[in-house]
Amino acid sequence: MDDSSSTAPPSTPPQLRFGKIDDLASRVSTAIDGARNWLFSQQHEDGYWCGELEADSTLESDYILLHTLLGTGNPERFQKCVTYILRHQNEDGGWPIYNGGPSNISASVKAYFSLKLAGYKPDHPALERARTQILDLGGVTKVNTFTKIYLCFLGQYDYDAVPAIPPEIVLFPNWFWFNIYEISSWSRAILVPLSIVYAKKPFKKIPDELAIDELFVGGRDKSRMRLEWSEKLVSWRNFFLVLDRLVHWFEAVHIRPLRSIALTKAEKWMLERLEMSDGLGAIYPAMLNPSTNSKSSELKRKTPSACSRANLRSGTPPTRFSRSAKPACRRTIREW
Repeated sequence: MDDSSSTAPPSTPPQLRFGKIDDLASRVSTAIDGARNWLFSQQHEDGYWCGELEADSTLESDYILLHTLLGTGNPERFQKCVTYILRHQNEDGGWPIYNGGPSNISASVKAYFSLKLAGYKPDHPALERARTQILDLGGVTKVNTFTKIYLCFLGQYDYDAVPAIPPEIVLFPNWFWFNIYEISSWSRAILVPLSIVYAKKPFKKIPDELAIDELFVGGRDKSRMRLEWSEKLVSWRNFFLVLDRLVHWFEAVHIRPLRSIALTKAEKWMLERLEMSDGLGAIYPAMLNPSTNSKSSELKRKTPSACSRANLRSGTPPTRFSRSAKPACRRTIREW
């Protein structure tokens, strides 16, 4: 490592060279030192650490969205979610993804939409401040892929404008340079059910007054909803965007010869990991996606116990459980 790179100020943005981040080792070392020092600063004098286990407001937002889609909303629980969401709104009107953090566009759009679904009007002070901040952050088109797909459930984004997540990815063999086992465990738990969602494309029509068209900068124009090309013609971004456009084209003309095989394998993979578990991946997004799948496909008919548990974890009424399910699988878990 040369002297110029080792003496570069921490604020210098990393440079990509041949697919690798320049000066990565020293940056990782600095980050590790900072994390270690912070952890030691939080240690109790008796030697232990203590902190509240919590998450950001996106879980409450997703809860409201999911039950609006499934038609299983509980007004009392919705109000508890709303109270939590409003309590974590930043002064600038947006919502963070960690305590004390800056406003995040995806979390803010989710919160805004969930508040409207819960009955709040656009002229409510909290929504007015949120709307201003969301538009300043770039509007709905700047949210992440997960958020875009969730918005598609209720018609607030277009499925043909979101990055494609075809279930055929589960067919890639383990020796292939990309397969589902080349990503983290929690990512797999989210990605595989989400690929089924992408294939099934669940949708529910909601009243026009609940729409979030006002959060699109310049109006809801389909031409601006897709990911933007890189100005550099030959780039990894443009390479993957070309693949994305090809997948969408195949979807549009229904050229999907392996779709049935892929869906069967993806469903089998998901159901095997749902069986006798308290939730896929032990994280809420991975639990939410199978609940959506059980609404939009035949998964619930195939294995009612596994899908019902997924629904239960999200608060769906326990009447959906199979009579043959084991007692441990039939227990009611109410998180609110």
